[in-house]
Amino acid sequence: MASNLLNLINDGSFELASPPSGDWSNIGTPTAVIRDTGERDNYGGQYSVKITSNGNGNEGIQATLEDLKASTKYTVRVRAKVTAGDTAKIWTTGGDTNLSETTTSETWVDLIGFFITDSTPANIVLNIGSDNATDIVWFDRLMIVEGSGAFEFTPKASDVGAIRVYRDVAIQITTMKKGVGSPPGDGLEDGFPTLDFIDSGDEEVFVLVHSPYDYAIGTDIQFHVEFFVDSVDINTQRYILWAVEYKVIQHGDVFDFGVGTGTTFDSFPIPITTDNKELMSCDCLIIPSAVLIGEGLLVVRLYRDGDGTLGTDDQSGDARLVYAHLHYTADKLGELV
Repeated sequence: MASNLLNLINDGSFELASPPSGDWSNIGTPTAVIRDTGERDNYGGQYSVKITSNGNGNEGIQATLEDLKASTKYTVRVRAKVTAGDTAKIWTTGGDTNLSETTTSETWVDLIGFFITDSTPANIVLNIGSDNATDIVWFDRLMIVEGSGAFEFTPKASDVGAIRVYRDVAIQITTMKKGVGSPPGDGLEDGFPTLDFIDSGDEEVFVLVHSPYDYAIGTDIQFHVEFFVDSVDINTQRYILWAVEYKVIQHGDVFDFGVGTGTTFDSFPIPITTDNKELMSCDCLIIPSAVLIGEGLLVVRLYRDGDGTLGTDDQSGDARLVYAHLHYTADKLGELV
């Protein structure tokens, strides 16, 4: 069995950045090295690296493995596939024993091999790429561990899970763009600005947020709305319905908010025990992980469904927005560089 199942390679599922980046550099002059659709790993990742070889074999990307132990066995496992008739290859240089493994499979399969360091130990160069000229190959879910044994993909600790915490992205109301057709009113409360949404119709604002670099893939994002009302019904519990229409527009996509959006909403209760102007937080507006893919802009339309189309909104008077923020799970301190 493996003596240490910690993954030694950064971004082995190619989720954090388009290769070659981080630890990776090109081998030779491949026609293209891009991030492409891969297998969804057990941490929610969905990308792979696609390599198109140029006029030579043994082209692709490589990473140098440093600070290894002397005279020690290390096992490499990666998922790979090819275009029909082509060959994917993984190989190392610099070891006392080096690995070299290939596949011609057109569907995802395991490539597993091992290398043994020399007595120095010298650095090991890990290569993944083509075996022949013009090959088109894919790789995903790369693992490098000390020792030997069967194992499933686990990200390097600095990539995912070592520092998993909640974080917020502040959205000041001064950064919100009011809708042209149905904007909320501007207000002040003790000198602080508010956006005042009436109790009929769908007054709206628009928000743009860049996808957080440390967002934990596979987790939902909550859109929190901080607001108050001037006059609470002390006899009957009332509701305000906040709604968010959302879409992720990745870099390279057409900017279009007219199609492909999702909607989340919540009829927020205002108990009879609530004080006038008591600050409330609607935290049940959930943007699901299924749409939070790639890197780009999270585009949001926030509105009060004052006419109750989606549910109950029967609070009289304005809902006075003072602040909003995205509440999300972070995997690490920041994007790897």
